[in-house]
Order: sequence, then structure tokens, then C-alpha cells
Amino acid sequence: MEKVLIIVFVLVVLHSIYALYEVTNLACAPASSTSLIFTWDRPSDPSRVVQGYILNLERTDNLITDVVAQLDVNDYYVETYTYGGLGEYGIYTLSLYTYTSSGNEPTQKIECQTLTDVPARAPDTVEAVGISYTEIEVDWTEIETKDRNGVLLGYRIIYYKFVSAWPSNITVDNTTLQHTITGLDFDTYYYVGVTGFTSSGDGPVTTDTNKTLGLPTNPPETVTRYYCYEAVPGILVFGWDEMPCTCYVGLIGLLLVLNFIFCLCCCFRKKSDPEDDMHSRGRRKFQRDGNGRNDYNDEERFFRKR
Repeated sequence: MEKVLIIVFVLVVLHSIYALYEVTNLACAPASSTSLIFTWDRPSDPSRVVQGYILNLERTDNLITDVVAQLDVNDYYVETYTYGGLGEYGIYTLSLYTYTSSGNEPTQKIECQTLTDVPARAPDTVEAVGISYTEIEVDWTEIETKDRNGVLLGYRIIYYKFVSAWPSNITVDNTTLQHTITGLDFDTYYYVGVTGFTSSGDGPVTTDTNKTLGLPTNPPETVTRYYCYEAVPGILVFGWDEMPCTCYVGLIGLLLVLNFIFCLCCCFRKKSDPEDDMHSRGRRKFQRDGNGRNDYNDEERFFRKR
């Protein structure tokens, strides 16, 4: 029995000694979405055996890897430290212990979380499709948990016409990934964007554009194209592909036009030049008269010889 009492007494004494070198009232408070403030009461160490503090902070929510370097606070009187540049809405665990010339004291731990923020990312894809004269259907992808930076309260659909500067918006819950916008104008283009939001506000927006349906359009009529070397007459198409045909048709047409003009000129000349006919008749008559006189002179010379 005496031995048990001695052991208990020794443990109590040792605990009291170690308690002199441990910090007390370790606490944490988020300063913002990216910073945490840790506070503690320094050990009751009249002999000033404690030389400083070692702080190890790590992210423990397994959403992203956030490496924070170990911190050595070489000052017994320090009772607070602020970590900055942390992840939004992240859960962190701080391990703190004092150290003396003879070694490290037992570790104390505390868990803390940074404040919420707006989502870091928008939906990766947003697709808007006109499904009627007054409706557009919108589909989008879910924002990943690591990019939400808080509790995702829902999604906001923002839309407006190309010619309008006044957007409208629709709010849906955080499980909805499709929505149909109604009451739109006929055959009109719209900008459509989707963003997620938390208690801190809206995140970035992913957009798409499309229009409501308009009047159905009939396909253009197919025109049968015939070339000059084909037997069936049709439509002559003039273009780079049909250039040889165009040249042939143009050359033949030019020759026909020149031939027609030449014929007209000949006909017109014959009908409109009567003087040529008079000269021709006069020459013929003169030739007949000349031949008669020659015959008379020959007969006269014949009788004179006799």
C-alpha cells in the first residue's frame, strides 16, 4: 500500500512539473476566409525554463492539399499568432507545444475553420438551347465541393437580350442543374449565364448565347444546271467552273451577230443606190451603139473597094 501511494505521489509531482511548461487556454478564431488567429496563455514558469513554442498547422478536411510550414516562435512571452493565406472555408488543425533546453513538452491540439467566401469557380459548362418561340432550356454542370468555399445555397440564372442592358435572374436550389426560361421574345437572341452563390455572395459566371425559335425556313430550291455541251436545253450558269462553256457561247453569239449585221448592210446597199443602176444601163447602151457604128464603117469600106 505504501508503494502505491509513493507511485501516485511521484506521478502527481511529475504532472505538476510538466504543467508548469504547458500552455493553457489554447483557442482559435477565424479572422476572414483566408486567416485564423490562435491565442494561448503562456506557461506559469517562474524559472523561465520554456524557451519558445512550436506551431504546426495542417488542413484536415481532405478537400485540397494546403502545405503550411512549421513555425518556431522563439519567445516565451508570445501568446498569439495569426496565419494568413489559407484556403477559404477550410478546416485546419493546430498542434502547439513548448520546448525547453531539455526537450519538447506534450502537444496540445485545436481545430478551426476559416470563414465562408463566394465560390471560386463557376459551372464548367453552360448550354442554352431554344426549344420554342418563347422558351430557352439551360443546362449546366455542378460546382465541385472544393471550389464552393462554403455551403452552396443555390444557382442563379442571369439572362438578357442582346439589345438590352437590363438583366433578369432566376434562383434555383443547389441540386438543380437544368431550368427552362419562359416568357421570352419571339426569334430573339439572349445571353444566358449561370453562377453559384453562398452566404457571402455570387461567384463567377459561365455564359452561353442562343435564341428562341423563329418562323420555319424552307430550304432553297435546287436549280438544275445544264452546260452547253449537254443535249437538254436549260439554264446557262456563268462562273469560274463554267468558263469554257461561257467562252464558246459568247464566241458563237458574236459571230452570229456580225453575220447578221453584214447581211443587213448588203441588203441596204442594193436598195439605196439607184445611180449605180443608171450608170450600168448607160454603159450597156453605149456599148451597143458603138458596135453598130463599127458595123456601118466596115460596110462603107467594103463598097469603096469595089
